Parts: sequence; C-alpha cells; structure tokens
Amino acid sequence: MIAGKCLSRLKVNQGRGARIMDFTDKMKLRGKAEEDLYFAERDRKLIEAYHALKKQVPEELLNKEKQDLNTIK
Repeated sequence: MIAGKCLSRLKVNQGRGARIMDFTDKMKLRGKAEEDLYFAERDRKLIEAYHALKKQVPEELLNKEKQDLNTIK
C-alpha cells in the first residue's frame, strides 16, 4: 500500500544531501495516509449508496429526465 511505502522511506531529499526523516515528518505522513484511507472508504460507501438508489428509480423517470434535459439545450 502507498502508506507503507511512504513510511518505510527513511531519507528525504533536500537540496544537496539527504537527512533522516524525523518523528514529526513520519507522523504527518501517517496522518495523511490515514486521512486518505478514511475518505477513500467514505467515497466508496457513497458511490455504492448512489448506485443502490439509482437501481430503485424507475427507468421511465430516468428517460423522462433525459428528455427534459435535451429540450433545455
């Protein structure tokens, strides 16, 4: 996973040389990785809920909405 790869790197390039990543940098990366995972899971659930709702809507309503949108253009 991306988070594991970021945390496993011990050196950060800076200008001419490299320095060892300190504790605060690691914690920032960890926090960012956890945040990314949280929002990815939330987005996945929202997309699943959207698809479930879309299946419940009758096809006739969807076609009517498409026709209405075409007449507006």
